[in-house]
Amino acid sequence: MRLECHGVTVEVRSRLPDVHSWLAHDFSAFLGAPGGPRAGLVVSVARAGSKRFRGPYLPTPRSRVYSPGRRVRFPGAAWVRHDPARGRCLVLCDDAAAAYGACREVILSHLGEALGKAGLHRLHALGFAWGDCGVAVLGGSGTGKSALGVRILGDPRARFLSDDTPLVDKDGRLHPFADRIALSERPDGPPTRVYRHSGRRVKFLVAPAWFAGRIGRAVPLRWLVIARRRGDPRPRARRVGRWSAAWPLCRWLVLGHETPQVLELFLRPSPADVVSKAALLFGRARAAWSAVRSARVILLDLSPEPADGVAVLLDLIGPAVSATRTVRALGRSMWPVIGHGTVLELEPLPAGGVFAGDLVVYAGNRVEVCHRVIRTRVVDGVRWHLLKGDAKLSPDGWLPEYRITERVRAIGGRRADGTLFRLAGALARGLALGTPWRSPA
Repeated sequence: MRLECHGVTVEVRSRLPDVHSWLAHDFSAFLGAPGGPRAGLVVSVARAGSKRFRGPYLPTPRSRVYSPGRRVRFPGAAWVRHDPARGRCLVLCDDAAAAYGACREVILSHLGEALGKAGLHRLHALGFAWGDCGVAVLGGSGTGKSALGVRILGDPRARFLSDDTPLVDKDGRLHPFADRIALSERPDGPPTRVYRHSGRRVKFLVAPAWFAGRIGRAVPLRWLVIARRRGDPRPRARRVGRWSAAWPLCRWLVLGHETPQVLELFLRPSPADVVSKAALLFGRARAAWSAVRSARVILLDLSPEPADGVAVLLDLIGPAVSATRTVRALGRSMWPVIGHGTVLELEPLPAGGVFAGDLVVYAGNRVEVCHRVIRTRVVDGVRWHLLKGDAKLSPDGWLPEYRITERVRAIGGRRADGTLFRLAGALARGLALGTPWRSPA
């Protein structure tokens, strides 16, 4: 069985047939054609029999790490020997359920590390796309994110990204990682597989094949939802400051808390690995910074029935998302802020109107034009704006505000009101001071 996820490949060879079928159930969205070039990791599963690891070991809360070598004993008597240099991993176990659990953790650990090096970092959250905007619901295990996700999938406007670990890049874009959905209670609609391992609670697993046609593409991350469980029978949602998401992102993105990762295999005592992990942490911090800057934040208090919070959440983000649209810029009149082919996210004009420095869109002779407001005047109660392209020598002229249709909200996935873009706007307005113009008629 071969798995392919964003360019990272894993091959599984198992002598236990149930392990193959269970992993194919979980990773059905990643199944690739057999053959092809050698996979980045080859996981082999065999019966343990009398084979056991010997020698001194370091006990951890859930495993034993044997020395020398990357040898770990997982719960359920699953013995794992990992050789990262050769890209091979051997799992020895007589119990199919324990072997499946060990294989799954090894695969997710490898995918997380390889994708992180490629610039795609896992975020412990529920991820879905609503229109052209990405939404990440952050919360600890047991908050009810999975139940929330199944209920959201009932809305045809939503596109699924991930139940537990959507991917975030340095530009604040949310990418799909369509793993299984694990629920504490059996859902009404989708078919499930029951799974219990090492005395833990029973989980009902929904295969990605059930929502295969609803998996979305990469979208800009526009909403960060911090979910909390409260005893109040009525769910509530409200907007909060963007820095309210700083610690949750640090916890569930930068530090990787509650993200499937076998630290016993992930951490390696070598100077090269220390440098590699430091670069990985820096990449995660950069992705978290982009997310804080580009997204609006909602605090969602869930009732004892988490699925009841769907209507409250969508009522808050629905109108704002449906009013935005994404376009691609043509030409270089706004260079270097906006280049040819740059993706722009547009939003309706705010109630207070636009001001000097804002990037706005108006209807030209044949196409829509996106230029900067460099001066504003009020004549006979009508607001007029002087527009000019940053790379042009002369302004477009004065336009009444009712001719302006939209304002630029984001440029290339980054908020247009960010510090860098504000400085660029101030510089452009300063350079335009010597441009001759006449007051509006």
